[in-house]
Amino acid sequence: MNSVKLSGTLDTDPKVEFLESGKAKCSFSVSLVQGKDKYSREHCFDCQAWGSVGEMIGEKYKAGSVIEIAHGILNEERWSDKSTGETRRRIVVVVFDVKPAPTETGGVGGPDYDDVPF
Repeated sequence: MNSVKLSGTLDTDPKVEFLESGKAKCSFSVSLVQGKDKYSREHCFDCQAWGSVGEMIGEKYKAGSVIEIAHGILNEERWSDKSTGETRRRIVVVVFDVKPAPTETGGVGGPDYDDVPF
């Protein structure tokens, strides 16, 4: 099973770009703290949202906003480093649905799988 749910704080403003197809791609990073004592750890996750969900995140959320990812999956990206030729990889959370932060109202509908390009 590949399913992600997490809640955290945006590190920076989401970056929305539109591909040649006109589809929106929103990239952002979410941090969360695990634990509450001297052993607590901060985790940072790179995230992407596509289409209408990505546009909404870009418009509604800013650095420091609390976001709850209600449904996402892990996706491995691979590429060849241009300077070394080495294969690089990273894991990204692909976001399908978010819930409003506790102080906000509204939200988006259910997941829109058609907006994800893979």
